[in-house]
Amino acid sequence: MIRPLALLSLLSLALPIGADEMTALKPPLTKEQERDRFHPHREGMPPGPRLAGYERRLQMEKDSLLKGLRFRAVGPEVQGGRIVDTIVHGLFTPVAQLPVALAALGMMAVHALVHVPVPSPSGHAVLTLPILVPLADLLGLSRQVTVLAYQYGGGLCELFTPTNGALMAILAAAQVRYEDWLRFALPLLVTLLALGAGAIGLGVAIGLQ
Repeated sequence: MIRPLALLSLLSLALPIGADEMTALKPPLTKEQERDRFHPHREGMPPGPRLAGYERRLQMEKDSLLKGLRFRAVGPEVQGGRIVDTIVHGLFTPVAQLPVALAALGMMAVHALVHVPVPSPSGHAVLTLPILVPLADLLGLSRQVTVLAYQYGGGLCELFTPTNGALMAILAAAQVRYEDWLRFALPLLVTLLALGAGAIGLGVAIGLQ
């Protein structure tokens, strides 16, 4: 008894839609209705905040420590001529003459110096690690400690590097002078660098791999 009822129910569902039901369907949207539905009008930013943001940018450029420098796009010439590699090699060559522990700390100190003209963490890594990794292998220094020296030396300098655009923008937006920030952050930076140097020394002592 159940099978005939099931077949009847399936047949009723398979019947074509009647003409009265076809007329009940909604008509297609017009172009105006489609535009209002899918592309509603949005008000743009008023000119007042845009002009205020532009004036703030001009003020940031005026307060920048590097406002007197006239930069040029010398990157292709410096990289294509291997000038940067020569400079980095000259900076890290004295490190090779030190004992292993002092060499690791020397790498950290040189990373801090390199991070001032190269504030980009990724650019800093691409610039220095291809030279430091073979040097660390020759010194018997693990690559993990080499990367830690890069992270502590370059990463912690993000707190005070004046060439860090994000830092200077935040200070300008907060209306904090760089000298005031330096007086506030320098003790913290020295403490963190000391902790980083201790961690590097510990990594060398335990043979961190």
